[in-house]
Amino acid sequence: MTRATAGAVKRSGVATVVAAAIVAVVSLLGCARTAQSPTPSATPAANLSPPPSSGETPGGALETPGSSVPASTPERSPQWLAAGTMPTPHGFHAVVQLDDGSVLVIGGVVNDGLDGMVSASVARFEAADGSWSVGANMTEDRWAHTATRLADGTVLVAGSHVQGAEPRSSAERYDPDSGAWTSTGSMRSGRGGHTATLLGDGTVLVAGGFSPSAPSGLASAELFNPHTDVWTATGTMGSSRQGQTATLLLDGRVLVVGGAGEVRLAEGPAYGATAELYDPQTGRWAETESLSMARAGHTATLLPDGKVLVVGGSIDDDATARSAELFDPLSGSWTLTSSMASARTGHIATILADASVLVAGGVGLGSDPLRLASAELYDPVRGTWTETASMPAPGSGQTATLLPDGRVLVVGDYDFESHASAAIYDPGSGP
Repeated sequence: MTRATAGAVKRSGVATVVAAAIVAVVSLLGCARTAQSPTPSATPAANLSPPPSSGETPGGALETPGSSVPASTPERSPQWLAAGTMPTPHGFHAVVQLDDGSVLVIGGVVNDGLDGMVSASVARFEAADGSWSVGANMTEDRWAHTATRLADGTVLVAGSHVQGAEPRSSAERYDPDSGAWTSTGSMRSGRGGHTATLLGDGTVLVAGGFSPSAPSGLASAELFNPHTDVWTATGTMGSSRQGQTATLLLDGRVLVVGGAGEVRLAEGPAYGATAELYDPQTGRWAETESLSMARAGHTATLLPDGKVLVVGGSIDDDATARSAELFDPLSGSWTLTSSMASARTGHIATILADASVLVAGGVGLGSDPLRLASAELYDPVRGTWTETASMPAPGSGQTATLLPDGRVLVVGDYDFESHASAAIYDPGSGP
């Protein structure tokens, strides 16, 4: 971790280093002013069908005696429910959903990440009955790593940030049938805070990340072949990046957005507004139109119509965004959409069954920025935000997973130390 990053953590009292955006989230903890959210140029075109009507009895409508009017179940308001307690604390961990719907929570920071308290522990949540169990430890402790479910159901974990040293290049695979971890081929470059994307052919694209020898971020990318366990170099990005997002588009390309890049000696890495596309057919990257503003620690969510919603993030050392914008892969252009009620970075974003996007938690504003408990829903048809039920407690360094029943599991938290907290967002059945 750079001196500037460590200083930002100590000033704020909150260590917000997400596994896919180390520098992006931590560096914004000294935020002292709100970013001006640009006025959207137009409401985005709606290509989505309206959400299905709610209130019908599952499996078919029931008729009341003497009436042909279907009975309906009572409407439920959105709410957060307890999800038990994880066996071990996790924060800034990785999470992956297995084929049976269960969720693995993998590694992360145990206590103070600045002191190198990192974990190899694994917890498993059973979506069927809401129970937790202890999984086998990884072969190495990791944070700022990635976890990717492969086509055969196994899980690939790669890389790790290492305090004061070069990041790990090692990788390992988890077999859900045996519950065991096995070391696999190492990446060509050590990296932490990178992105990992499962491509259509079953390979995994890893790009960017952080290294003390490359404090501005890495531009290199490589591919993991799950059949041979071998990593090979692929095209290099046009910009060095750490704290970026990577999204698999419907046409098979990968959109990489924002992150920190150019080094500013006194202030650490600068934030970037650039975006680029990886074409797996050619193995090359191509620049596309830039965002309206620089971002790191943001989220990127693929919508059913193929567009990508980018939300919030840190836009420089002193500002956090509440704005959002949409990427259209057909035109390669960005369009501003309406802004959130709260500026936030290092938050979670999950698309729900009705195509709305749940955004919750993260870090807000102020000279001593506070973790947020608030949550909001983005309606991609109307292009608007609506506040929804707040989380039971503020959180950062969390992960969110859409469960098979349409609810969202949110786990982990970090505030000087990791917590074993877990909660479930129930979107309800009301209008």
